[in-house]
Amino acid sequence: MSMVFNAAAYNDSDSVPLNVTGSIYASSCTVTFPGDINLGTYYRQNISIAGANTSDVPVTVNLTDCSPFISKATATFSGTSYTEDSGYGAILYANSIADGAQDLGLQLFNSDPVVPLGNNTTYVVNIDPVTKSVSLNMTARMYTPHGSPTAGDFSAAVTINFTYQ
Repeated sequence: MSMVFNAAAYNDSDSVPLNVTGSIYASSCTVTFPGDINLGTYYRQNISIAGANTSDVPVTVNLTDCSPFISKATATFSGTSYTEDSGYGAILYANSIADGAQDLGLQLFNSDPVVPLGNNTTYVVNIDPVTKSVSLNMTARMYTPHGSPTAGDFSAAVTINFTYQ
């Protein structure tokens, strides 16, 4: 008895074009800031009490025109920490003028809620989803830890680096 098996082999193929598209956005905002900030001129004896400070000076940094997919920005603060008393290094910035006023540091903090914005501090702000903007409202002032400031000029530099999420 013989058996017959029939089989067929096909050598066909199908090609399907697959097109993929996407977009890459530069995640950023337009940052505006006031430039140099004048903390004013004071008489030494008016702040010669430990923990005294000069008048509060408002400082606003605006982030506007933020990219569509950004929901928050993280501000990282950096500058030269106050070294005259290491206990204040995390919350005060040092006077950068070598022969300037001593026993004075720059105190920078967020206005609402009050959060010290010292060296290496990060602070997160939420971007308004409708306006695609936010304002970082801060306060700057000179602060004397020990109440013995010397006469002289004062200057401190703070860099704020924004990363976006």
